[in-house]
Amino acid sequence: MWDESIPELIRDVFETPGPHGGPKETAMIMHIAGELVREERLEDARDGGATFDYDAERVHGATTFYDSIENSPNGVFGDQTDATPEIGAELFEAATDQLVALLEWLDEKPFDDLVAKPHVEPRSDRDR
Repeated sequence: MWDESIPELIRDVFETPGPHGGPKETAMIMHIAGELVREERLEDARDGGATFDYDAERVHGATTFYDSIENSPNGVFGDQTDATPEIGAELFEAATDQLVALLEWLDEKPFDDLVAKPHVEPRSDRDR
């Protein structure tokens, strides 16, 4: 996900970024498709949602729920009222810079270095 490429920035701009429908995603959508955000309902989203505790939602490192609605009355997390189009633009630019850097890194690599190496010896039907 785009947000995983800029975790420090997200921590700097949001106290509670939330994994789904939180301020980081709201800010991004405000920037790239602002007409989709119903700003008059941001407080309702925050008040009807939940905070998210990553440790409480995982067992031995695995997610233990199917969908965010199982952990939040309205399916969103965090304080969406912290989101602004300006923060969204900052997140967009930073994530774009990371994507470009990744593509440049990939472009410099020989193709054979990027292809997965075999991990299992092939066997014929006769070996069964």
